[in-house]
Amino acid sequence: MIPEVITAIENERSKGKFSFLLTWNTNDRQLCMEEKIYPSNLHFVLASHLSLQGFHVGLYSQGAGIRALDPPRSKAEGRNPFPNDIQAPLLSLTGLLQAPTQKKALIVQYADLLAPASEGNVFLEKDQQGVLETLHRWGFDDSIRQSGNMIVLVSYEGAIHGLLTRSGAFTTIEVPLPNLEGRREMAELLSTRTQRSSIYGRLAEGYGMEEFARGSNGLRLNDIEALFRAKAGSEITRQDVQAIKSAAIHEMAGGLMEIVDPAEGFESVAGLDAAKAYFQQLKWMFQHGSPAVPYGILLAGVPGVGKSKLCAALAKELDLPLLIMRNLYGPYVGQSEANLERVLHVVDAMSPCVVVIEEIDQGIGQRGSGPSGDSGTSNRMSQRLWEALGSGKNRGRSLWIGTTNRPDILDPALLDRFQVVVPFLHPTPSEVVVLLPVLAAQVQRVIEPGTDLKTIAALANLQLPTVRALCEIIAQAAQRADYEHGDVGCPIPHRHLEAAARDFKRTYDLLQHEYIALRCISMVLFNSLLPWISEGRRRPDTPIPSYLDNIVDPASGLVDDVKLMARIHELEDRLLRQRMRR
Repeated sequence: MIPEVITAIENERSKGKFSFLLTWNTNDRQLCMEEKIYPSNLHFVLASHLSLQGFHVGLYSQGAGIRALDPPRSKAEGRNPFPNDIQAPLLSLTGLLQAPTQKKALIVQYADLLAPASEGNVFLEKDQQGVLETLHRWGFDDSIRQSGNMIVLVSYEGAIHGLLTRSGAFTTIEVPLPNLEGRREMAELLSTRTQRSSIYGRLAEGYGMEEFARGSNGLRLNDIEALFRAKAGSEITRQDVQAIKSAAIHEMAGGLMEIVDPAEGFESVAGLDAAKAYFQQLKWMFQHGSPAVPYGILLAGVPGVGKSKLCAALAKELDLPLLIMRNLYGPYVGQSEANLERVLHVVDAMSPCVVVIEEIDQGIGQRGSGPSGDSGTSNRMSQRLWEALGSGKNRGRSLWIGTTNRPDILDPALLDRFQVVVPFLHPTPSEVVVLLPVLAAQVQRVIEPGTDLKTIAALANLQLPTVRALCEIIAQAAQRADYEHGDVGCPIPHRHLEAAARDFKRTYDLLQHEYIALRCISMVLFNSLLPWISEGRRRPDTPIPSYLDNIVDPASGLVDDVKLMARIHELEDRLLRQRMRR
């Protein structure tokens, strides 16, 4: 197949464009079997394709200077006019590009080093300012346009100066990761070579080419070739593909995103019945292509109550990769925006997938209303993310989930994009009774039969516990039991579980946790998402947290919004006084 980047360039040329900027997957190999171009670097594939169109091609980089490229089977007429000069400056090529004789195409490598992103020209060195001026003039040069010549800038990592992109001097074309057909074509080529040489591996029995092509989404051709080489003389399995995919995604995202292959579904999540019920509906809608799938979901609640665990379980249920986004902010000009674009590219390549933005309140979830102190970076990143979330092409392809422990500092615009807010509250005493055996089982332990879990759950220091705290209590009780028994893995008796629970010292502020929980409840748009309501009816088996006794009607489960906001304001005042006393 013809690489998508070449198709994109030819489409833009048909519209009269002649100057291009290539970004994103520019380090990858390209494959063009129709033109008998085998896996090669981007600049060579471009040069080969353009030479077949009759262009003489020149290659420029600051380190290597100017070189004439003459690929095999070139249809360019006459001698290549580009000089081979390691010291010639870029400006010296202006006359050559303006000349109407012969068709010429100049490929400029490492454009991100020649004209890097900066605020104005403040951080550019003098030679960079000169290159920026030259490239900008070329992008609007009527003589170059009328001559039919071309200029192609290639950026490999960093962002390009806005003078070249925002002004329209160069048309930006994103080089995508290989699509299904491209991955299949590469694997078939390597498999053919495997039959003649032992330097490549082969697909395991029962692992077909079509399944490999589908399962390798998100991989570059470089990665596929590296996998076949690494498995020389042996079989390539599904696990091999998953392993190299995890490493490749982490590398492409610059460490800003992690790909996870969840091992457990909803059965591994203790409690959270209301949230799991909603996610079951979401699973059905997603799998059946329902247009009602929301753009984004926000899981809001106190720390340590299972938000991340439920995200992983949903990805397992949907049989989709789970991508976890990290902090995107960088110290250099343009780096944060470039990080976000890098991550969005990875998400697009991995779709369909589940994307989790952990602690979305940190940075992206906040947008200033005035001068931000970061030259508007936060505002631009927020707006770009909102555009990605609201894009119609992503609906039903990627499921975005944000998690937050601080709903009070979220940008209101975020709530407009994350249409569904699911509250995560502290487990009540009756829920703790159910949770403790399940949590013990997750670490391959059992609680002795006859243990009075109700008494333990009612202890004063277990008021408003987190699931994470309960896990630590289980671990502490297991240590006591093992030490007394003289062996690891014995059942946990009542006395050790109660002793560990009484020994537990809460390190979080109850008022702060109550405030977070109430703010989460105030953000919920649908009563059915409240833990104690199902399909408009009160769940008889789900208790209401004690801090809601005077706010929620015990019969209907409906929230009195006036009382809720009054309690929120009261807590805000008390927390403010606490901070002032520190």
